[in-house]
Amino acid sequence: HFSWQKSAFCFSQMANPPTQAPTVAATEPGTLNEFYPIRNQGSGFCTNEPPSTYGLNDIYEQSYPTNAECCKTYFSHQSDGFCYSKMGSPPTQAPTDAPTEAGSLTVWYPDYSKSWDMGVCINDAPLPSYATHYNYPTQKECCDNAYAGQSSGRCAAGYLG
Repeated sequence: HFSWQKSAFCFSQMANPPTQAPTVAATEPGTLNEFYPIRNQGSGFCTNEPPSTYGLNDIYEQSYPTNAECCKTYFSHQSDGFCYSKMGSPPTQAPTDAPTEAGSLTVWYPDYSKSWDMGVCINDAPLPSYATHYNYPTQKECCDNAYAGQSSGRCAAGYLG
C-alpha cells in the first residue's frame, strides 16, 4: 500500500487515476462524521454508517473526515476502483493517454519469467502481484534498477532501439 505518498504518485500510474473527490463529509448517507474501512474479501470500501450496520461493535481502524481520504488510504490498490464507486459522489475518471510504447500499462516492471541475463522490462497487463512493489515509470528506469550490471545488455537494448 502506498498511502504514505502525499504526492499520489501511485495513483498517477494507474490507467485511469481518480480525480480529486468532492470533500463531502457527513452529508453522504450514514450518521457518523468519519469514514472507516469495511474489508470484504477482495473488494473493500469506506462508510460512515454506524459499525453495527456491518456487525461490528466499534471502529477498529483509523477513520477519516472524507470518504475519498479513506478510500485512498485503505484501498488505493483496487484496480477496479470499487471503494470510490461506493461513494455518493464518486470522483470522475481522468482521461489518460495511451502508453507510447508496446504494452497496455503506464508502468514498467521486470519480466521474471526469463533468466536474469535474458531479462527485460515490460508493461503488459495484467500487472503481476510482485510488480506492485517493483514497477517504474519508464522502461529505462526499470532496466537500470532491476537489471543493473546485466552482462548481455538485453534489457537496455529494449529502450535503446
